[in-house]
Amino acid sequence: MLLCLVSSLVALSRLLMEIESFYLEKLIVCPELARNDFYITGESYAGHYIPAFAARVHRGNKAEDGIHINLKGFAIGNGLTDPAIQYKAYPDYALDMGLIKKTDYSLINKLVPVCEFAIKLCGTDGTISCMASYFVCNTIFASIIARAGGINYYDIRKKCEGSLCYDFSNMETFLNRKCVRDALGVGNIDFVS
Repeated sequence: MLLCLVSSLVALSRLLMEIESFYLEKLIVCPELARNDFYITGESYAGHYIPAFAARVHRGNKAEDGIHINLKGFAIGNGLTDPAIQYKAYPDYALDMGLIKKTDYSLINKLVPVCEFAIKLCGTDGTISCMASYFVCNTIFASIIARAGGINYYDIRKKCEGSLCYDFSNMETFLNRKCVRDALGVGNIDFVS
């Protein structure tokens, strides 16, 4: 669904404005933060908007537009940067890593052209076609995972255990500590994974 929500340049532009606005509001409240090194990070679909946000900050700094942001770098973990290339590579990777058999590969690989076509439609057609591309392309991924026998899709050397294949209870405990919530400025809002 997220693929659909941020598929257009208008939506991406609005998202970038929201991120920039949030950060600049923090700098107005705490101007001493402006001197700190600034890194932009994200994962998964952030592969689309992290580079765009970094480019916007860089352009703004270069043009001396507003508050200078001390951008030092950006990073994307497990990023979805180019779905057409990435989804096409999933069956090859799964076969090469021994996650699926050749017969599975042949079957799953038949979805690749449909996925590529759906992605092209999404780029020109809007939300309904984007929703279709999301379901078609994720069928490639889901088919591999279903055949791979409970692997952790973030680290294929491990088994999937717990929500999103990892136990987040330590992070949840940490983020719910009063001193951490105070430092983040979130008040009494509990973090729930």
